[in-house]
Amino acid sequence: MESSAAEDAAVEPAVRLDENPLSGQTASAVLDLKGQQVAGQLSLETSSLLFAMLQETAQLMNGDGDDDEEEESVRRITVTLAESRFVVARDENHVYISQIKVA
Repeated sequence: MESSAAEDAAVEPAVRLDENPLSGQTASAVLDLKGQQVAGQLSLETSSLLFAMLQETAQLMNGDGDDDEEEESVRRITVTLAESRFVVARDENHVYISQIKVA
């Protein structure tokens, strides 16, 4: 049975990126599994875009949706741009995004 967005939000994030930032982290966000931002200072536009990328990546990894194949869960992706790197990871209840300054 799938959980609701309210139930997902009620579960405390396993990682507090604001209290335990990654080295070089300049911003972060925590999203529920529906893509709603529940914590962090990363812009909604950026967090929504990265959440969509995570979903697209999962769909590509799972192929044509054939039910005979076991689906592989995407747990982490990294997107590197000219000045920032975004690390997107997930667990059973949340998606965690860290923006890290590229040296």
